[in-house]
Amino acid sequence: MNSGDGFYGGAFVAALYSSAFYEKSPEAILKTAISVIPEESTFHQCIQDVINFHSLHPDNWKDCWYFLQEKWNCDVGCPKGVFLNFNIDAKLNSAFVALAMLYGKGDFTNSVDIATRCGQDSDCNPSTVGGVLGVMYGYDKIPSFWLNPLKEVEDFTFEGTNMSLAKAYQMSFDQAKQLIVKTGGKVSGEEIEIPIKKANVLPLEQNFENTYPLYRERKDCFLTDTFEFDFNGNGFVIWGNICCTRSITPDYINRVSTRHIGSEVFGLAEPNDPYVAKVEIWIDGELDHVAALPMRNTDRKVEPAWKYLMKEGRHHVKMKWLNRKKDYIIRINDIMYYSEKKEHDRFYFNK
Repeated sequence: MNSGDGFYGGAFVAALYSSAFYEKSPEAILKTAISVIPEESTFHQCIQDVINFHSLHPDNWKDCWYFLQEKWNCDVGCPKGVFLNFNIDAKLNSAFVALAMLYGKGDFTNSVDIATRCGQDSDCNPSTVGGVLGVMYGYDKIPSFWLNPLKEVEDFTFEGTNMSLAKAYQMSFDQAKQLIVKTGGKVSGEEIEIPIKKANVLPLEQNFENTYPLYRERKDCFLTDTFEFDFNGNGFVIWGNICCTRSITPDYINRVSTRHIGSEVFGLAEPNDPYVAKVEIWIDGELDHVAALPMRNTDRKVEPAWKYLMKEGRHHVKMKWLNRKKDYIIRINDIMYYSEKKEHDRFYFNK
């Protein structure tokens, strides 16, 4: 999500990388990076909690990890994680980056190892930690254990593209030089002078205010023409996606989805399929919008419909597939319901 915590996550990582060019310790890098995030935001508060905890308990990273689980590990927005153990919330995973940088004590391998062991978004988080420390120390000081395997594949192209790591390196470097010159720096042969400017604090953005997960209802069904449901609350999110049945059956999709916790894997199956399903979303008798569900895996959508910040109360939702086509089916895995009330009956169920 490119607002609120999602936006702050990107800005925070950008600030980590930027400050790593001139700061010489993980502590200094973190201090500079968090300064661009407004203190009133939960994102800032989460990262500051890591910094404060480390100052009091600097030796055992697992203690800090447990502290974060207790206070911050509650996913609200991602339907793949609500009420489950999966959490790619930007502030929690950024906190894992901060944790690894502090408790890794500047050691490249230890820091990457800790970021990985924290779990959740454990490909991106150690990559961020390694990238930031790589900038701080320089390419030649990255341990050969990590660098040599990369050298072996730098010229290989990524599947379905003509882009390789080597090309990506060069493109990033060329863009960086252009930006340096544009902002008052100098590039002369092998010498590059980067201007240092104090970053402004970003405006406050908070998503999912007055929006609390109420109930996760397992559906395990298919939309073939229409699909309807009722709920009490102020929002909902449907978790599911379009699947192609040219080579498999709906029964197979159902069996795999039930055991795999969801059908997203089938949304990855078609790299070049141009079909886009069009589905009307009716809420309380009025057309809210028409959802587009692309079959092409790079365009996939795993939330067929959602609506937040509705008036608290009873609501009816109807989905109608407008351009249904042979060999396609829409899977409905789960529906998450939300309420403006933070505290609710722990035995609540939708009825």
